[in-house]
Amino acid sequence: MNTEAVSTSSAVTAGDRKKTAAKNSRNMIVVGVSALLVAIAGYFFVAQKGLLKSSDPAKLANTILFLPVETLSKDDLAKNLAFGLTQDLHSSLSRATGLNIIKVPKKPDDLTALTKQSEAQYVIDSSLMQSGDNFRLTVNLMNTTTMASIWSKTYDKKMSASDIFSTQDEIVKNLVQELSAGGFINAAMMKDIGNRSIAKGTDNISAYECVNFVKAVYVSSFSQENGIKALNCLKESTKKDPNYADAWATLATLQAYMFAGGTLKQDVLEEALSNSEKAIALDPQNARYYQSKATVLQMQRNWDPMFAALDKSIELAPLDAEVISNVATYAITGGECTVKQRADFNAPKGTYTTGLCQWQKGYEAGLKADVLDKANTYPIRHYPMSRVYLHAGQWDKAAQHLDKVMLPGFYWYELFYALAMNGKGNKVEATKHFEALKKSINSTKLTVLSEQLLAWSMKEEYETWKPIFISYGFN
Repeated sequence: MNTEAVSTSSAVTAGDRKKTAAKNSRNMIVVGVSALLVAIAGYFFVAQKGLLKSSDPAKLANTILFLPVETLSKDDLAKNLAFGLTQDLHSSLSRATGLNIIKVPKKPDDLTALTKQSEAQYVIDSSLMQSGDNFRLTVNLMNTTTMASIWSKTYDKKMSASDIFSTQDEIVKNLVQELSAGGFINAAMMKDIGNRSIAKGTDNISAYECVNFVKAVYVSSFSQENGIKALNCLKESTKKDPNYADAWATLATLQAYMFAGGTLKQDVLEEALSNSEKAIALDPQNARYYQSKATVLQMQRNWDPMFAALDKSIELAPLDAEVISNVATYAITGGECTVKQRADFNAPKGTYTTGLCQWQKGYEAGLKADVLDKANTYPIRHYPMSRVYLHAGQWDKAAQHLDKVMLPGFYWYELFYALAMNGKGNKVEATKHFEALKKSINSTKLTVLSEQLLAWSMKEEYETWKPIFISYGFN
């Protein structure tokens, strides 16, 4: 499961996050986890692997905007199918080395403006129609210069999981062939894509729907009720179809989320880790499954294997903006960096890229994500980037990153913005954000304020900032 989260994150809109953030402190932790549970590996990984021959990979990576599959149907099955196809087609196409596939959370009002902002060369637009047990999927590949369709195909299939996954495979192959014919992908890449981009699916449609329920419904509410429904559904799905890799990975991530939210106990993490490893064993070329594993390892504070899982995910998807944006947060927030190490902003490159402190790796990757994701479709990376600048004492840059997420009422937004304004000496703005923070956690108690900081291994930072918190009315 991707986080979009989190990333983020991806199926969660800003409005969804605002509603969730306002609920209570415990929900804030869950939202924070969902947004921040996947991380970034640095650009130098790409260079070391020899995958790029330029210091600016965006110039080599043809950027494609991938719009969500649209359906006008009000049928839940059709909606889940459209959402699932969006996730899985994007995941498959993202494995195509040399392509920067940007998944857009929702169709924009002004597509032309978005293509210019993102500097995309292509747009993939799809629509789904359902009639009884049949569905029709139409996929268009458009050139952003003219906004004209340069390739289009319609697929008429039965509403069964086997057809769904075979259709995904067919679409991926056709899109890659179309791009290759235009000279955008060389023969070696074609062979690589053919071997790596075929989605591992399931013949059990109920299992497929269950995975979509978790991605589309649970992550937009993080309610305990939906979490329990999702947990039961996924466990049943893995029993019915033990070869469905996405179900295992989604189950692992869900268990980590529910542990972070306090619904499940710590002993569930061993089971979650095993579930993520089952997904990897079934599909070892899927970058998101390694991120699912990293999610669990983050909760276990098991840093070495967590960083290894992140390294593998970036190796498999070096130009996937979502993967890179997600992996960054782990590299910045995970590990055991001291406050002094985090403040060492001008240290030579490579100083904090190995061992238990790898914030520098995450920072470089965050910069890389900004290059690949000019349209800012995965904005959650700006929280850890802001944290880097807070430690560096670069208050304006910290605030600028927060301006790119602009989520009033969200714990990390209010906390980091308040600290940035305090650092600038702007007491009025700092007070405003600290007061908003008090409302978001519904408390002025330091113990409540510290809950998320301690959950994210920020004990030393909490102690460093504690006098500031006290000066603004926390007790």
